Amino acid sequence: MGAIGMSTYTCAILSGGEILDYAAVKEELPATDFIICADSGYRHCRHLDCQPDLLVGDFDSIGQALPDGVPVVRLSADKDYTDTALACEEAVSRGAKRIYLAGFSGGRLDHTLANLQTLAGLSARGIECHMTDGRCTVYALTASAQGNALILQPRPRHYFSVFAFSGVCKNVAIQGGKYPLERYDLRFDEARAVSNEFLDGPVTVSLDEGTLLVTTTPFDR
Repeated sequence: MGAIGMSTYTCAILSGGEILDYAAVKEELPATDFIICADSGYRHCRHLDCQPDLLVGDFDSIGQALPDGVPVVRLSADKDYTDTALACEEAVSRGAKRIYLAGFSGGRLDHTLANLQTLAGLSARGIECHMTDGRCTVYALTASAQGNALILQPRPRHYFSVFAFSGVCKNVAIQGGKYPLERYDLRFDEARAVSNEFLDGPVTVSLDEGTLLVTTTPFDR
């Protein structure tokens, strides 16, 4: 890819979980300016025909020799955050304004949950971000930090679901979906907006306060 700096906007981070559709992930990579592999996320590169710009991790799970000529940020195994979270911090410190993560799920459940927390934390800092395994995608939206609305383009034969990822998300609204929602206070401990469906046009999800996670999932999952 290339050098990252203040003029760079988008960073892709390949994590060590599953990628179920490499072709879908590969379509997004040309829009990124910099690729970071978090530890064993490096294994995805051969399927994506890409070369990382940076490797980050303690490399306890990479399972192969590190490639020559790629800069490395080597982490201690005794650390407070996951390799993926620290790869995201590396991206932010280098000027990334958008972060795209692939391979975030399908491995250890605790790492999947940690990755969702990382996504929400990036959103709260105003970083535009989403995660995917190539089939299912998770977007984060924090009111005021990023604006108050997320627009999803229609995806045939896909569900979309909306989850509160902070205590109470105030005045959540869903417009353009099969099941609209109007100014509802969505709590973290309720599954009130799961398995909605796209119609013919875009869907707008908005809120006045809090952090939402919005997922898209194929009908056959």
